[in-house]
Amino acid sequence: MNDFGHCYYCGEGIMLDYPKEATPEEKNKMATKFCKCPQAKMEADKELEIERAKQRIVQLFGENATEMGLSPIPKEEIHNLMNRVVELISNQFIRGCTIEINSVTKAKISVSSKGKINIERAQAIKYKLEA
Repeated sequence: MNDFGHCYYCGEGIMLDYPKEATPEEKNKMATKFCKCPQAKMEADKELEIERAKQRIVQLFGENATEMGLSPIPKEEIHNLMNRVVELISNQFIRGCTIEINSVTKAKISVSSKGKINIERAQAIKYKLEA
């Protein structure tokens, strides 16, 4: 149903095909995503950055880790923690975090010098043989 929502930042009314059951708050949120004002664009870029970082977490620690020759980390709680760290970094509450998952695996999430979010997985495998 065509209706108006308003950008949170500039107040511009944006006509979109909103779901029939959408509340005014939901319409405003959708309108803000489509607004071209600088603040709305920054917000959209930040959401895209968060989504990309979360995809990288799945790549390195989820089921897709096997494609890189790594074992998946099946604990949903760990993934949730890493996703939350990404959000905190994107909102500039923290600059980085290292999580020691087990005796062999560490996750490091940080901000690069270019301002991008880095997701890193370190595997410390050590062999010692004695004869």
